[in-house]
Amino acid sequence: MKRCRGLVVLGLLTALCAGAVWLTLRVTARYPAWGEPVTYPVNRVEGFALSIEETTWSPFRGYTLRYEIQMDSEEIYHLVEDGSAFAYLERLADGQWYRLDCQREQAGHITFDLGGSGSAAFYGSVVQKYEGYGTRLEPGTYRLTMKLTDRIGGAHYLAAEFDGV
Repeated sequence: MKRCRGLVVLGLLTALCAGAVWLTLRVTARYPAWGEPVTYPVNRVEGFALSIEETTWSPFRGYTLRYEIQMDSEEIYHLVEDGSAFAYLERLADGQWYRLDCQREQAGHITFDLGGSGSAAFYGSVVQKYEGYGTRLEPGTYRLTMKLTDRIGGAHYLAAEFDGV
């Protein structure tokens, strides 16, 4: 009888601790706000393709998206971060894509040249919390969008979708 009472007490304490952790994570969750709808075409840059590895999620960092840009082009494009980021998170709702608001201070001027002879791939990652998009996403369809700039300053976009759960 004493043994059963001990197991019941242990079960109650475990449930209480689990509930406290769940409540803490729920209260501290930060969801990104929706920004303006976007209408630019994506994945129309010949010789370039964006892919995302399996996404990972942490209750403290949100989603981590590891991406790869495959290149098979002599044309050179640039990823430029100068006052605005070159990587964005966007959400699909009712057939329309919306850019999520980013609350991160932008770094200084950063430029990566992509393409040209000898280029095969560019790798990087986006960590939701550290990119300023909060720590949670509502369930739905999302995409990572990369802004490429051509030699005359024109913007082109690559995108890869993922599911937020």
